Amino acid sequence: MNTVRRLSSATVKFVSLAIAVSVLFIMLPAGIVRAESGNCGPGLSWSFSGGVLTISGSGDMYDYPEHLHGPESGNELAQPWFHLKPSITSIVINEGVTSIGAGAFWGCNALTSVSIPGSVQRIGFAAFADDTALGSVAIPNGVIGEAAFIRCSGMRTVTIGPGVTAVGISAFESCNGLNGVYISDVAAWCRIYFGGNKASPLEYAHNLYLNGALVTNLTIPGGVTKVGDYAFEHCFSLTSVTIPEGCTTIGEYAFNNCQNITTASLPNSLTTIGSFAFASCARMHTAIPAGVSYIGERAFNGAPLSSNIVVNQGVIGERAFNACGSVMDLTIGAGVTYIGSNAFNEMGGLRNIHYGSTQANWNALAADSGYNKVVTYPYWRGITFGSAGANIQPSRSTVSFGGYTWDVLAVSNGNALLITHEVIAFKMFSGNYSGRGSMNTGWEGSSLRSWLNGAFLGSLPVDQSIIIPTSISTSPNSRFGTPGANGGAVTDRVFVLSVEEAQQYFSNDQQRTAVASNAALAGVGAARNGSAQSDPTTGNTYWWLRTPGMFSYSTAYVNYTGSIRLDGVESPTGALVGVRPCMWVNAAALGITGTSGSSAAPSGANIEQISAFVDRLYAEFLGRSADDAGRQYWVNKILNGMSAVDVSAGFVFSNELRDMHLSNEDFVRRAYTVYLNREPDAAGIAYWVAFLERGNDYGCIIHGFGESAEFTGICNSYGVTRGDYPYTYR
Repeated sequence: MNTVRRLSSATVKFVSLAIAVSVLFIMLPAGIVRAESGNCGPGLSWSFSGGVLTISGSGDMYDYPEHLHGPESGNELAQPWFHLKPSITSIVINEGVTSIGAGAFWGCNALTSVSIPGSVQRIGFAAFADDTALGSVAIPNGVIGEAAFIRCSGMRTVTIGPGVTAVGISAFESCNGLNGVYISDVAAWCRIYFGGNKASPLEYAHNLYLNGALVTNLTIPGGVTKVGDYAFEHCFSLTSVTIPEGCTTIGEYAFNNCQNITTASLPNSLTTIGSFAFASCARMHTAIPAGVSYIGERAFNGAPLSSNIVVNQGVIGERAFNACGSVMDLTIGAGVTYIGSNAFNEMGGLRNIHYGSTQANWNALAADSGYNKVVTYPYWRGITFGSAGANIQPSRSTVSFGGYTWDVLAVSNGNALLITHEVIAFKMFSGNYSGRGSMNTGWEGSSLRSWLNGAFLGSLPVDQSIIIPTSISTSPNSRFGTPGANGGAVTDRVFVLSVEEAQQYFSNDQQRTAVASNAALAGVGAARNGSAQSDPTTGNTYWWLRTPGMFSYSTAYVNYTGSIRLDGVESPTGALVGVRPCMWVNAAALGITGTSGSSAAPSGANIEQISAFVDRLYAEFLGRSADDAGRQYWVNKILNGMSAVDVSAGFVFSNELRDMHLSNEDFVRRAYTVYLNREPDAAGIAYWVAFLERGNDYGCIIHGFGESAEFTGICNSYGVTRGDYPYTYR
């Protein structure tokens, strides 16, 4: 007799599930497993459960810029949790994780919350891009990379901790829902290195809260020597600003478009007012301190200011006082060396200009300044002249060569260093990512280098024997420590400048500005208003440097204002930036004579003292005497405004010191000598060696020692400015 066994309900369910799983695996391509856990760094793991993605372990996360395809694509740069993105509502990053990789959580559009611990020191490029449901974020420490939170349109608040030291360009671009930025330390906020346009969340939030209270009357604390670039741009909550004595610099865009500021108290110690610093502050009244020697492009554009403005010396940038309607009397000292185009345009209330030098010098200096339009205004009375000052010198010499106009930057040993006067093309710096190794985009392996020494060089209809092969090396990034020239020096006929060279050969931002040629604009087409950034009014545009940026996959550049942006832009995914080729040539072959391009020392600078300071760094850090070229290089950097602590960082992160393979203790001993001028005690040695052994780089020593009272005294004795060196300790 046959018997029939009934399957239990549980058995039926189990069999149905097994069939479903089998069908699922049949549908998937062979070898693909939809994991819910795995590794995401040498010491990190990830797991997913109930909508929560958890990152655990110790160390850095891998970069995952491939956000459109999962691991089944075979690309190691694909997010391992790609298939889970529609289900991820929360991300928990545990203490011990030190970085969030590029593109790691790009496109997690169901994500509503993320927990970032204090151990995280780096948030990579586009790490949270397009996470449109993310409502708020708190970032305690470290650096925030380019486009890190771009298009997080649902974000309402951002909390920036005092340990945050830098924010890359476009980090908060298109975060249109922001309504508040929360901080706890104004001095720390002023020290943040904001990389450029839309780096600051205030671009959209407009309201700044200090310890929970809305900031209206802003007082910068004593001890702040620079209000950082972009620090308070678009902060509509501000109604007044007081900047303390001892502050020397207001960075570019620092208070741009702070529409409700009515008064700004500026200190007598102020020397530099960056481009757009107070542009579009349409209600602001202030006077300019007597010691100011650099006023950048459109620094006060559209601000009323006061009835009487005096500028004694230095540089007045393009449109610096454009549309400053309350100014009636303008005094320009004989020490002013440059006045940019339209600097005094549309100053409707202007009655008088007094210039301390001769009419001939005024005609040479101010021909394009826009004052000739002012003379038609109803209140105009006239210009008076003095007799002080030497004759105005012509601008940097130029030469025609190979179909381009070139500026002569320097002449040395019969050779001349040339740079194209204009940006001649827009190019990517390096090719697209192909794997984890391609995330290091150094000059030596860049597509830009290949193009310059290949197609571009081959197109020059000249005797190329006069172009001198040049050994090109690239130092680490002086702020972020990103290594340069991993493959060592290379030999090139054509190259682009490094950060250090751009500082050495141009004495200020205004000199570094450059427009794009018509051919370059035609070649870039529709990208003109995309990645090929430029100023629509002046036509000035970005151009590449070869120094690495904040990360190994980013590269530094010169902004359209002429400032050097050390954070850089992420280079392998299509960023088109301007190119100004450089080359050393036989000077006599092109009729170049003299020492064109050399920079004069600023008034009051003691070259012997500065040289002695540089010699001391060579002796104590590198254990040798300075060579003439090296000494002049660093002296020029100090003369052009680099702080003593940043110069010291150039030695600390130099290839020469790195190749000494010093132990941590040996390095700390040298630091005691350089920064404190004394022998270390045993407890001090142990204390600082412990910091290095916890994974901090030498930047922690520069910060801890370089901002000391002892080093301040040393700097004062040599007549150099100490400066600050922000660093977040691990």
